[in-house]
Amino acid sequence: MSREHRILVAFVVLIALSAGAQTAPPATPAINFSDDPCGSPLVESQLWYSVDGRVASVEDGSTVLIASTKKHSRIRVHLVGVAVEKNGALASEAKTRVSELTLNKSVGVLVNTDWLYQKKKPADVTGVVQLKEGSGTDVGLFLVATGLARAKEPRAYTMSRYTFCKYREAESKAKSDKLGTWQ
Repeated sequence: MSREHRILVAFVVLIALSAGAQTAPPATPAINFSDDPCGSPLVESQLWYSVDGRVASVEDGSTVLIASTKKHSRIRVHLVGVAVEKNGALASEAKTRVSELTLNKSVGVLVNTDWLYQKKKPADVTGVVQLKEGSGTDVGLFLVATGLARAKEPRAYTMSRYTFCKYREAESKAKSDKLGTWQ
């Protein structure tokens, strides 16, 4: 096959491919966030890292100890964006509910990516804890939605603004329904 013939074949194939591309319908987004008062999570920074592990113990309603799947280390995780009472009936109920929800289950803890670049990983982190199994329940959001915790403004870069907006929405609903701390 001559060089000119190969160029002609490549040109015909290119035209055929571009003609097919022009007739394809435009892609539509799978999820529409236009009615979401918190906006779209897709426009926020996606610079979060998931520390995966299994919950080994629950210290209180806002602190869990996970056995990391990487390097088999234990990491104490403080739930970001929530304020749980330290004493009283709601404190023990929050601990019980977190235990029922997470103990011995696989979780992912969303932390800021700067955690990756620290030479010595801290034993304590602050992050968003989500169950890996089932619906991927956000533990902090669960606590706020049931009235066992209040939404607490997170430190910068520890939680996405979209996620915290969802916490505030859940807190408003818990207040209006007079759940937990809002009774």
